[in-house]
Amino acid sequence: MEKKRMKRWKKIVIIAVAFLALAGVLGGIVLNPYFLQTSQNEPTLGYTETLTRAKALQDINYVMWQLNKVHPACLRGTAAEFSEACERETALLGETVTVNELNGAIARILSSMGDAHTSAFTRRNDTRYMLYTYENQSAGLRLTKINGMTLWELFQKNKGIYSYETEDYGFEQMTWRLSEDSGLALLGIDINDGVTYTYEDAEGNEADFTYYAKDFVPYEEYAAYYDSVFGQGGATSFVYYEIDKENSIGVFTLTSCRYNGEYKAAVDSFFKEIKESGIENIAVDVRGNGGGNSMVVNYFFRYLDADEYFTEGQRVRVGPFLFGNSEPSRKKNDKIDGLTFTGDLYLLTSISSFSSAMMFAEYVKDNDLGTIVGEAPGNDPSGYGDIATFMTPNAHIYFSVSIKDFTRADKSKDGQLITPDIECESKDALDKVYALIAA
Repeated sequence: MEKKRMKRWKKIVIIAVAFLALAGVLGGIVLNPYFLQTSQNEPTLGYTETLTRAKALQDINYVMWQLNKVHPACLRGTAAEFSEACERETALLGETVTVNELNGAIARILSSMGDAHTSAFTRRNDTRYMLYTYENQSAGLRLTKINGMTLWELFQKNKGIYSYETEDYGFEQMTWRLSEDSGLALLGIDINDGVTYTYEDAEGNEADFTYYAKDFVPYEEYAAYYDSVFGQGGATSFVYYEIDKENSIGVFTLTSCRYNGEYKAAVDSFFKEIKESGIENIAVDVRGNGGGNSMVVNYFFRYLDADEYFTEGQRVRVGPFLFGNSEPSRKKNDKIDGLTFTGDLYLLTSISSFSSAMMFAEYVKDNDLGTIVGEAPGNDPSGYGDIATFMTPNAHIYFSVSIKDFTRADKSKDGQLITPDIECESKDALDKVYALIAA
């Protein structure tokens, strides 16, 4: 009798432990902010394709669900701006909805968060590009208007489509896509009707060029045209550098924050050549760098003459909790023996220096490690970031959602953008550095 009772209790304990283990695993999966994140391999439906209102609402509800589940701002419930934007956009949906209309609606909903990392985008295999974009730029022409409307007026009319923390960065987002059929469609411009681009030359003279659907071509044809006319063939690495011994400066260019073997090898080689050549100045160029992995900053700093440095405070949303510390912290710098650089550091920035590229500027600025030259980077260091990416079930519209909130490394400047020490147009930043070291 006693043995039977013991066996029964053992079974109960085993079942209870198994149940708790399963609950823990399932809970961990569901609470994980990356749960259901997409691989981004599925193409978005064509922007002229249509869905029923019910399918469109299903996509919007999925966006709402994911945002409420993982964004730190929605920890205590749906943000009022987000809720109001959802109601406004769903009320405007017709019985049939084009993918372009739905994309715009989702973009405006996410834009209401005021978080540049939380945004909608598409993955299309059939995007068409205006063939003569680069040709016009190479001729020194600057795009000023679309269909008679200045670019700034066009942005002000449509800025609700874009997710940004500064209007300058929102404007940049718009201009990036003015040579794409889908980017124009999002602004209500149909390439089948013809699109008039107004360009301005160096003397301020304007000229109009009207392009039609036949002038918008698939990427392969677009790239082949560039290669044949301008000899632009061959891939350029995301990281490279030049050593100018005559002016005692090394320029390290990073177009994307990818923390991998190629990056680390480039940094190692750069600082070895800097030491061997006795270079006194280095300029790190993150103009146009849209971000990536912030470990690129920590690795680069290992070659700088700093025993420690302040880093941002950060908390991650995990289900109903925020884990981490909102207070900035000191990080011990694990310096590379024998290659510590003790000269002058300059960092070149632009409006489109974003996310981890902005963080590079933040660490340099807030630790007094160098001089920032150029334009204020595109996002607030005390904001949201580190994204999870999802896809709507019907139109396959992609959207990214921030899972962390950040506090600037120098908390006394919390809520302020990274202001360059020397402000100038980003295209002039390197020339400014050369002028400084020549003075």
